[in-house]
This record gives sequence, C-alpha cells and structure tokens, in this order.
Amino acid sequence: MFVIEDVLKIGDKDMQKVLGEVDKADLILSLKAAPKEVNEKILNNLSARARENIKDEMELLGPRPLSEVEEAQKRFLQAVRAMEEKGDIKVNRGGGEVMV
Repeated sequence: MFVIEDVLKIGDKDMQKVLGEVDKADLILSLKAAPKEVNEKILNNLSARARENIKDEMELLGPRPLSEVEEAQKRFLQAVRAMEEKGDIKVNRGGGEVMV
C-alpha cells in the first residue's frame, strides 16, 4: 500500500516531475496533515516563489475536515502511482540487490 510517507522515497528530480503534474489544490490540502519530513521534501523541490505561494495558500485554507484531507492525499498518491506505473518516475522501495 502506498502511503504519504512513501513520497520520501522519490528522488528530487522525480519529485519535481510529480509536482509539475499533480493538482495544486490536492497538493496544498495533502500537505495540511502530512508529516513534517514530507512537507519539507515537497517544499524543497519547489522554486522559492512556488514554495511561498503554497505556504500562503495553506494558511488561507484554514482548518479542513480530516476526511477531506485524506481524500486529497489519496488523489495525490494515485497520481504518483500512475506516474510510476508509466515509468515516468521511480520510487526507491529498498530491498533491492546489494551492489558491490
């Protein structure tokens, strides 16, 4: 099962591809309840201007029902999985063969 913390397993270049494809409203709502590490990973892969816009939008959004946030996260993760399945991005799941 793919969860929001799996975003941490996406490389920076691939994360930038994801951020170019996902719905911004879903991204903003998803970040409201995401762990700090996930927020940092996503925000660090945006331009300074886009980062500030996202932060402003999150503040303006105010409190939202958890069910609404979870639905946005679900849509965000579905977009990530679709990109992975098409081969557009790679999610490092670990457990691979040891390289020497």
